[in-house]
Amino acid sequence: MRATSSIEHEREDHDAQQEMHTRELRWSPRIVYIRAAVTYLASPLVPFAVFKDNPLLNFHAARESQRLYARPENAAEVVETLWNQPFAALTDAQRYFLIAWSAAPRVSPRVPPLAELAFGIATPGPYFKRWIATRAMSFQGEPVAWCIEVNMLGEQEEIIEILLTEENMQRLLPGQAERNNRVA
Repeated sequence: MRATSSIEHEREDHDAQQEMHTRELRWSPRIVYIRAAVTYLASPLVPFAVFKDNPLLNFHAARESQRLYARPENAAEVVETLWNQPFAALTDAQRYFLIAWSAAPRVSPRVPPLAELAFGIATPGPYFKRWIATRAMSFQGEPVAWCIEVNMLGEQEEIIEILLTEENMQRLLPGQAERNNRVA
């Protein structure tokens, strides 16, 4: 009789631990405000999508495998194509865009700090995260993109505000900025 009691007690402990672990891994939908504060983009149109997996991981691996084959004169085109690959599998309903009003010509300086896009992320990815990534863009002749991680764990306590800036952009072709600065 005592062994049964011990087994039941262990089962109860295990169930309690599972419930606590499940409670710790709760997530909730997120509301996101996004805007771009970047000048010198070739186009003020900033296409983006929300991914379940981090696009940076596959991009870095693909870029390294292509490094031997890419000629310097078309390296920017190659990395842009590699970065944009995940977008090819998306439907039109999964593609979004915003306007980087700071990069648009003849816009009142009052518009860029106020213009933002609000949207919701309903479900998390496999790691309770999502990634907001832009398509490759040209910034002062250099291929760049943004990839921002959104943690979906826990309850949303405040609206997530994402600001796309020069500081958080991903430079898709390492060393390109230095080459551009030397030429200028």
